[in-house]
Amino acid sequence: MSIEDGDDPTCYMVQETTFDYEYDATFDWENMTAKDCNCTHPLHKFLEVCISKCSVNDDTVFFKMTDEELFEIALPGFLYLTVFLVGTIGNSMVIFVVNRFKRMRNVTNVFLASLSTADLCLIWFCVPIMFMKYMSHTWSMGRFACYSVHYIQQFTCFCSVLTHDDDQF
Repeated sequence: MSIEDGDDPTCYMVQETTFDYEYDATFDWENMTAKDCNCTHPLHKFLEVCISKCSVNDDTVFFKMTDEELFEIALPGFLYLTVFLVGTIGNSMVIFVVNRFKRMRNVTNVFLASLSTADLCLIWFCVPIMFMKYMSHTWSMGRFACYSVHYIQQFTCFCSVLTHDDDQF
């Protein structure tokens, strides 16, 4: 789709950052050979000529990833999974208790169950999609998912604020 079709490109775009690498304008990049590779230079690691010379040693830990790569993936993955599981179990228990036991059905607990429902919507729909966006650094889920994730985030925030506001009065 293009902009003429009414597609909003801001959902799919990732902000580009510039690199602060020293660039030698006099260097002949076109005629570079393997002996010219400097494996400490960040740009050389990605050149086709230098890949075999600058390949990563066998210091991989898991799934052919280095410690650094594993830390970049495992820590956010663990945090997202923890939020997903604790949020799902905790909010489900609140809804279950308020619905199951008649003496728990007072105004405050009904508001808490409403807040838990809004939190479950956020956890089930937004957390997995935002994790996928975080891991891929691009948006590949289409326009509907882009707009619906933002809508659900705003809607659940609105429900949460209204629940807190009604609970105080």
